[in-house]
Amino acid sequence: APEKGNEAKPGNGGVTSGKQAAINAALADVGNSYATGWNQPGECLVSVRRWLAAGGINFGYGGPNSGYVASGATQVSWSNVQPGDVVQYESAYSPDSWIGGVHTVLVTGVSG
Repeated sequence: APEKGNEAKPGNGGVTSGKQAAINAALADVGNSYATGWNQPGECLVSVRRWLAAGGINFGYGGPNSGYVASGATQVSWSNVQPGDVVQYESAYSPDSWIGGVHTVLVTGVSG
């Protein structure tokens, strides 16, 4: 049986119930602000982890790349991004470091 959050249902565009729960949690959080727990930017990462957890999806710890690898995530092309996927902007100079310009996004919809 598929793990919770990994069972795509017909008619939902391939979006799993776990991803849909994460999207719903993210949309419910619009306009809210939360502390990161450290004295640096990073609310986006903390929020994406919380939203994915609401869908029963594990989001590992580590750098922008190693954290995803530890979670079992796979990289997809932009043309294959689906609602519920995570997009991670990274530094070209240090791809696995949490430095300025790094950003984490949960995709809530795809147009086109």
